Amino acid sequence: MNSSRVRAIRLTIAAIAASLLLSAVCFAMFAFSLMGALHGEEAAVEEPGLSLVICAGEDAGADITFCGI
Repeated sequence: MNSSRVRAIRLTIAAIAASLLLSAVCFAMFAFSLMGALHGEEAAVEEPGLSLVICAGEDAGADITFCGI
């Protein structure tokens, strides 16, 4: 085999290995977030939820505005 073909094969194998490693890290972070291991159970309870209120004007032609958060 010539050197360019060997280099291409090694680059392909390295790209596959990096992709598998990144996929494993992403899956682990997803699993930890589902279990609540990153923030802890107490921190999740104490943090207030984020809410958004959308109000419409009284007449039908009024623009929709954000009344509060």
